[in-house]
Amino acid sequence: MANKTEKPTQKKLQDASKKGQILKSRDLTISVIMLVGTLYLGYVFDVHHIMSILEYILDHNAKPDIWDYFKAMGVGWLKTNIPFLLVCMFTTILVSWFQSKKQLATEAVKFKLDSLNPVNGLKRIFGLKTVKESVKAILYIIFFALAIKVFWSNHKSLLFKT
Repeated sequence: MANKTEKPTQKKLQDASKKGQILKSRDLTISVIMLVGTLYLGYVFDVHHIMSILEYILDHNAKPDIWDYFKAMGVGWLKTNIPFLLVCMFTTILVSWFQSKKQLATEAVKFKLDSLNPVNGLKRIFGLKTVKESVKAILYIIFFALAIKVFWSNHKSLLFKT
């Protein structure tokens, strides 16, 4: 394999950037999302709001109507989860944008029929990269479980308040 002796021109760098071929770390993005999400759940997430909705439903409905229950739970779910999802989405966009040096890759989002090739799919399934990604996924699950444990230990008394 021959070594490239010339540095890429500015035009080649711009063309590669338009195609989305830039140095970008998915691991950095995922790590920052998990950190921000964990901090949000630990310090901003309002467990008191969820518990107050449940207490309201249980206290004010001698004969609970199932639709009122679903409506109250749905509204409560939206009020608590939409901000969390927006924080994670904004974090993803921001980290990816900074990694791409504040450029938008238009060609990277185009649909390609080559991605539907079953032979290429099998190569992706049984490759060394898949094993590496699986190990990272297991580590992410462990980190997420630890975050849940911390959240649980901080809010256990509130969740089981009688």
